[in-house]
Amino acid sequence: MIKNTSIHLVYFIGFILGGLLLSQLILFLSLSMSGDIGLAQMQDSAGWVQQLSGRQLMTQQLISQVCSLILPCFLLHKFFMKDASFSLGGVIEPKLLFKSLIFFLLLMPLVGLSAYLNQLVPVSDWVINSETQMLELMKKMFHSKTTLDFLMALVVIAIIPAIAEEWAFRGVLQNYLMLLTGKKWIGLLLASILFSAVHMQFLGFLPRFILGWILGFIFLRTGNLWYSIFLHFINNATQLVAIYAIQDHSLDSLLEKSEMPNLFAVSICTLLAIWFGIIAFKSKLKIAHA
Repeated sequence: MIKNTSIHLVYFIGFILGGLLLSQLILFLSLSMSGDIGLAQMQDSAGWVQQLSGRQLMTQQLISQVCSLILPCFLLHKFFMKDASFSLGGVIEPKLLFKSLIFFLLLMPLVGLSAYLNQLVPVSDWVINSETQMLELMKKMFHSKTTLDFLMALVVIAIIPAIAEEWAFRGVLQNYLMLLTGKKWIGLLLASILFSAVHMQFLGFLPRFILGWILGFIFLRTGNLWYSIFLHFINNATQLVAIYAIQDHSLDSLLEKSEMPNLFAVSICTLLAIWFGIIAFKSKLKIAHA
C-alpha cells in the first residue's frame, strides 16, 4: 500500500509539473498569436507578466488552476485512485453543510489572530518587495468595476480555486499523506502546511495554514470534498466582494499592520468551535483507502 501510495504521489507531482508547462505554453501561444506580447518580451519571465491587462491576468490564473491542479487530480483519479474520497463525488446534506459553516465561522476570529501574529514576524526586504509586486498585480486584476469583470473574478478567484485547491490539497494530498504516515492528524498537518506554502505569500502563511487545517478537518470528518469546497468558496468570495466594494483601499490594507484582536472574544469563539466540532461531527472518520 505504502509503495503504491508513493508511486501515485510521484505521478501526481509529474502531472502538476506537466500541467504548469502546459498552462504556460497555452498562455504564450495565445499572447503571441494575438500580438499582445512578443517572444523577446516573454523571455523575461518576471517582466512580461507585469505587462498583462487585468483580464489577461484573470485568464492566466484560470488556465493555471485548470491545468496544474484540476487536470492532474482528474488524471490521478481516472487512472490510479478510484476511491470516492479522492473524487468530487458525494451528496451534500444540508444539515451537515450548515454545521460545517457554523464551525468554520466560529474559527474565523482565530484566523484573524493568526494573521496578526504573522505580522509580528520580521521579514526581509525581498519578501516585502515580492508582496508589493503581487499587490500591484491584484490591483490590476480588480481595477474594473463592471458586472462582467466581477462575474469573471468570481469564477477565477472564488469558484475555480475552491474546487481546484480542495481537490488537490484535501482530496489528494491529505488522503495520501494520511496513508503514508499512518496518522490522520499528521497527514492533515502536513497537507495544511503545503497548502499555505504553495501560495508563496509569507505575510499570510500562518492564517492560510489555519484555514487549510479547518478545511482539512471538515473534509476528514465528512469524507466529502463539497463541504470544504463550499467553505473555501465562501471565504474567497467574501474577500472578493470586499475588494470590489472598497477597491484599492482594501488591497493596500493587506500590507498594513492590523490591530490586535480581542483575545477574550477569540478564546470564546475558539472554545465554542471545539465544543461544537465535537458534538456536530459524530460520524466515523472517513479515511481514504488505497
